[in-house]
Amino acid sequence: MAQASTLSHDSPLVYRIHAWAKERFPLANASLAISLYLAVSAIVKHSSSDAIPIWHDIANCFAAVSIFLLLRILDEHKDYKIDNAFHAERVLQQGYIRLSHLKVIGIIAFAITGLSSLSVENNTVYTLQSWLLMLGWLTLMTFEFFSSKWLNQHLLSYSFSHMLIMPLIGLWFYFLAGHNSININLILLIMLFFFFAGFAFEFVRKIKPDEEENENIPTYSSVLGIPRALTLVVCCVFSVSLFAMLLIYYFLTSSWWLYTIITSTLLLSLWFLTRFLNSPSIQARRYNETTVGIHILCTLWMIIISSLIG
Repeated sequence: MAQASTLSHDSPLVYRIHAWAKERFPLANASLAISLYLAVSAIVKHSSSDAIPIWHDIANCFAAVSIFLLLRILDEHKDYKIDNAFHAERVLQQGYIRLSHLKVIGIIAFAITGLSSLSVENNTVYTLQSWLLMLGWLTLMTFEFFSSKWLNQHLLSYSFSHMLIMPLIGLWFYFLAGHNSININLILLIMLFFFFAGFAFEFVRKIKPDEEENENIPTYSSVLGIPRALTLVVCCVFSVSLFAMLLIYYFLTSSWWLYTIITSTLLLSLWFLTRFLNSPSIQARRYNETTVGIHILCTLWMIIISSLIG
C-alpha cells in the first residue's frame, strides 16, 4: 500500500482512497461502529426470542460502518471550503481524490444501509421507519438545519443538534438487530448510551492546548475554557459508564467483574483528563482521545461479553 509520503496524483485510485480513509476514517472508527452494533445486537438477542442469523449480523456490521462512513463523507462535502482554507495538507484538499470519488463511495454506503434495512424480515416496517427517521435528521444536519450562520456562532448548539443523530442510529441498530417489539425502557437506555458516547468522543477531540488552537476554528477549550470543557467530557464519560451498567444490570447477566473493568477504564480516562488539565499539551490531548475511546470500547465489549455468559 502506498504511503502518504510517496502518494502522488498518478498513484492508483485505491491507494489514494486508502490514504484519505487513513486520515479521515481510520480503522478505529470502523471498529467503534461495529462494536456499537454488536453491543445492541447482543442486548436484542438476550431479550428477544426472534434472533437473526449470524450471517445477518455480519451484513449489519457492514451497514454500521457504512452509516458512519456516510456521516464522514457528508461532512467532507459540507466543510469542503473551510477545510481548503485551514487544512490544506489533507489528502482531499491536495487533490489526490475528488469529492466525486467520495460521492460514489457515499452512494454505496447509503445503498448498504438501505438494503440491510429491507432485509430484516420480522420487523421490516420498524426498521425502515427508524432508517428514514435517521436519514431525515442526517439530511437536516447536512444543510445545517438551514441556520448555518447562527449554528456556527454557537458551538454547543451546533454540537447538540448534530449529536442527536447518535440516538437515532442507536434506534436503527435496535430494529436492524431484529427486535420486533418496542421496549421503551431498553430503547431509551440504548439511545442515551449512544448520545453520551458520541458526545464524549466529540468533546474530547476538540479540547486542545494553546499551541493547537486556531482563532478561525472554534473548539470547546477556546469557547468554554479547558476546565469547563473537561467537565463536560467527565460528565459524558460518567454517563457512558452509568448507562452501560444499567443495560447490563437490567437486560443482561450482571457480574461484579464487568462493573470493575468498566470502572477501571473510567478511572484511567479520568486520570489522563486530569493530567491534561494540570499540564495541557498535544501529547496529553492524544492520550485523552485514546483513553476515552478505550473506555467507550470497553463498555461496549462488557455488554457483549455479558450477553455471552448469560
